[in-house]
Amino acid sequence: LITSSSNFRNEALEDITSILSELMNRDRKEFIAFWNSVGTWLLDKKREEFLIKTLDILDGKGIKFLELANWLLEHSSGIGRLKSLKKLANFYMRIGATESAAPYIKELKHINGYTDDTLRLEAQLLYTRGDNRAAVLRLLLLKQMLPEDRRLFSIVTASIEDKEELINFYKRAIDKYGGNTDFYNELANILYQIGRLDEAIQYYNLALRDDPNNEWALLRISMISGKVDYVKRMKTKNPTFKKLPSLLIKESEVREDLTNLLN
Repeated sequence: LITSSSNFRNEALEDITSILSELMNRDRKEFIAFWNSVGTWLLDKKREEFLIKTLDILDGKGIKFLELANWLLEHSSGIGRLKSLKKLANFYMRIGATESAAPYIKELKHINGYTDDTLRLEAQLLYTRGDNRAAVLRLLLLKQMLPEDRRLFSIVTASIEDKEELINFYKRAIDKYGGNTDFYNELANILYQIGRLDEAIQYYNLALRDDPNNEWALLRISMISGKVDYVKRMKTKNPTFKKLPSLLIKESEVREDLTNLLN
């Protein structure tokens, strides 16, 4: 191809592009293998749309992904550049090279502002740098909190020691995005730790509203209230919890017997 005439070379490259286009829709594994052999020849601005689709398929897969992403970053000024920035940032975050991701995140923020994608990346970056409070604040700016965002929120907040601030963060998240069993339990746990037991029970009950068989909420309500009705509902296979229902019921019976004796 390199030594052929210009017309023949162009025809050959178009044939290769056609083959890749067919493989793109039929067999992505074969597409990647073929691209790895010939893809470098196809790096041309007139194929930008095709190259952007290729970037989605290669996403994070080896040196050819990096080659294409960096080429688009240099030669594309629109969608290709934005997509490359995002994918390179995600790639380096995934492999733990967070500081390598930082320039791409900064450029994304400069071009696109605080989109949810950029906020997620920046929250991860801030967390790896140990700036947990800033990471939480980025997550609270999200328009939509996805399950993976909730997981990161829980991980990051676990490193924050100020209980009142934690309570505020969780209440803001629940008010904005809605609660789920994990968020309700986590907030209830914090309230339990600082002795705000009535509030803790409220959130444990909300956890039970989402998951009526949630063992942790059932156990904690039983421990706080002394009522065995909740613990009797536990049907746990967890070895840590397995003996607790019978122990708590026995404790309740002993307490009741002592009360009767004293009266």
